[in-house]
Amino acid sequence: MWEKFCIIRKESAGYGKKWSPVRLKVSRLIAIWKSDIMAKGLKKIGEDMKKKQKSIKINLIMNTIKTLMSLIFPLITFPYASRILGATGIGRVNYASSIVSYFSMFAALGISTYAVREGARIRDDKEKFSKFSREMLNINLCTTFIAYCALAVFLALPILGNYKKLLVISSLSIIFTTIGTEWIFTIKEEYAYITKRAILFQIISLILLFILVKNKNDYYWYAALTVISSGGSAFFNLWHSRKIVDWKQKKERLEYRKHLKPILMIFGTSVASSIYMTMDTTMLGAFRGDKATGVYTAAVKINTIVSTLIGTISATILPRVSYYLGNNLKADERICRYSFYDSDTGGYRNDLYQ
Repeated sequence: MWEKFCIIRKESAGYGKKWSPVRLKVSRLIAIWKSDIMAKGLKKIGEDMKKKQKSIKINLIMNTIKTLMSLIFPLITFPYASRILGATGIGRVNYASSIVSYFSMFAALGISTYAVREGARIRDDKEKFSKFSREMLNINLCTTFIAYCALAVFLALPILGNYKKLLVISSLSIIFTTIGTEWIFTIKEEYAYITKRAILFQIISLILLFILVKNKNDYYWYAALTVISSGGSAFFNLWHSRKIVDWKQKKERLEYRKHLKPILMIFGTSVASSIYMTMDTTMLGAFRGDKATGVYTAAVKINTIVSTLIGTISATILPRVSYYLGNNLKADERICRYSFYDSDTGGYRNDLYQ
């Protein structure tokens, strides 16, 4: 075989004589050396790809652990808080949180879902991904500013009474969610980091709950503890994101207009489900008072466990599917379907699969 190879090389070079044994041996050694280099190069590329593409099973396990902890944590804290604060104190905090959720919904504006879908397609290109991340954060900061302006006007209404302080405390979650840029780590599939960080701050919040909430008038502390976890996570994320995104403003022109239409489309499809998920608590608090709200929200917490677990699968698989689609790679149709399952409506969200 090698002799045939050498004859072909010889004829292509215009020689008419056979190669000498020495030259044949040298040529063979060169070919082996080149093939060895190529094999090592392919092996290194395969190892790099393996490192880049985290196991989707591990991602599911880590995200499931995080979700379970987020469900178990309230089940631990709620009995203690309800015993100390009573149904009235719990109801006041939940009523204020339900009002703030409308402003949070506007501040979010579907940016997180859109960022995960589009950012996963370009996550391997650090320059493009950094530019995209700066655009998303700037848009989110603008919507957050508008949301706080609307909240300031709302707080001026006399009907709120003693809820103003609670509303201010609960509203801190809006800015924490914005600067936390959780979608960056979802795009990069950093579920191990997300899970460890979430568990850490849940434990801190649990310890502070037992220390600070001692009587029925400590519901302000209880409201503050509900946002401490997101606040600490936000600062951790900002620090950690510097390894992933170059936040320094460059001379390149940022493009915002092209993102607005798809963001608003996603916002439009999710706003209906978001409103009906919180409208019940708001209406109950307005018509029946804090005690009825406290009793009702206790049942709602248990009822949301199953839907949250189902939503975990969708949230975990979405970045990988977007990456496959953005890089023209083949993805299993079942994975595509599960990644766009909406736990709120119980159906598949075709608007994300565009």
